Amino acid sequence: MRRLISLILVVTTLATLSGCFRRKGQDQAANPNVTTLVFYGLYDSSEIWDPFIRAYETSHPNVQIEYKRFNNEAEYWSLIVNELAEGEGPDIFLMNNGWIPFQTKKLTPAPSAWADPKTFRDLYVETAQNDWIRPDAQGVEQVWGMPVSVDTLGLYYNKDQFEESLPESGKPAKTWGEWAQDIPALNRENGKKLERGAIALGRVDNINRGLDSIWLWLLQSGAFSKVEGAWTLKTGVSDEQNLNLWRSYADPKSTLQAWDLSLANPESSEKELTAFAQGKVSSILGYSHTYAQILSEISRLKSLRQPSIDPLSIGTTTAPQIQDPKIENGRPKTIASYYAPVVSRTTAHPDIAWDFLLTLATAENMQAMHQLSHRPSALRSALATEKDEKIYGPFSEQVGWSESIPNPDPLNFRSQLQAVLKESLEQNLSSHDLLKNFESTWAAFFQ
Repeated sequence: MRRLISLILVVTTLATLSGCFRRKGQDQAANPNVTTLVFYGLYDSSEIWDPFIRAYETSHPNVQIEYKRFNNEAEYWSLIVNELAEGEGPDIFLMNNGWIPFQTKKLTPAPSAWADPKTFRDLYVETAQNDWIRPDAQGVEQVWGMPVSVDTLGLYYNKDQFEESLPESGKPAKTWGEWAQDIPALNRENGKKLERGAIALGRVDNINRGLDSIWLWLLQSGAFSKVEGAWTLKTGVSDEQNLNLWRSYADPKSTLQAWDLSLANPESSEKELTAFAQGKVSSILGYSHTYAQILSEISRLKSLRQPSIDPLSIGTTTAPQIQDPKIENGRPKTIASYYAPVVSRTTAHPDIAWDFLLTLATAENMQAMHQLSHRPSALRSALATEKDEKIYGPFSEQVGWSESIPNPDPLNFRSQLQAVLKESLEQNLSSHDLLKNFESTWAAFFQ
């Protein structure tokens, strides 16, 4: 509580200062009527946004902002689409970075006199620039959202297990090829049964980040491209070879097996999180918010008096790469996945909504947001102090080489790709045929 109060005081003070963008002054005395803005959020608790909302309300006493939290992405997006179609809906809502290329018609861009693309590029990391600066119907570049974070896909690992099994390094390898050499040391078997795996990889049915892991490998191999404004996925022989390696991590016939169906229940919502919290797998892929989920799962297991790992044994590092960038002179790659507040096209108060969002665009406010959400900041000037943090530092370190995966259909895109992968793996199709099925499903959404 003390921490929240101190943050409110800091943000309240900062709200009275000029931000990074030019903003229109709001003459409160001349407008005695109270304007209410409705803000829809996904997953974020009110504790994350309340300090910034209260600070704005304090400096703008004729404005009230009502934050409404949702926890189901499909229901959230369906509601927004239906309400906007009726000319209603929220004034502000959170939009995923993968959705924005296909959804600008639902939004009101920032007033160009307040937030111009050039200033945005100067202030924000490249991933945020690529996501939120887009042309309008007339081909004029606009700023469509005000990101406060850019989360990235990294790796969680059990420090105790790595220290015990790999004392010469004590930490995960930097490339997937090197990982193959470490699997035998990390695995624990009882006869032919895998009782502890090195990493949750190679399946999509009992791994929450199974689809993300496929995307990560395809992104690192260069299979994604954007040609004449259209997203394409084109795989070749090297991608098939990489996929063979990915599949071997969950293949009982492979000497590289590091994961198994028995280690996590496909019907569970936690899947590999439970296995990691139990110490049944040495590492898992995840985002910065995965840490809170792991701690929650450890607490749940303890409450049931079931075995669980020591929270102090949790370590994090950047996502392993297919090739070592230092040797190949390339750029490392990982996935960016995050939400940014946007202003709806149906709002009756676009200037006030954007004025509020622009108050977020200071290094101080980004750092305050980071303290609450622990997600990497989107503003360049706020990142410097985050990279050295013990748990969250690696996710901030990756921001500069993170890339967004487009999602043209928030309701069906991920689920259909997941289903194709699951069916192809169950049928034991060749990696060539699996990738062709994946490609054709992908392409159908971009026609």
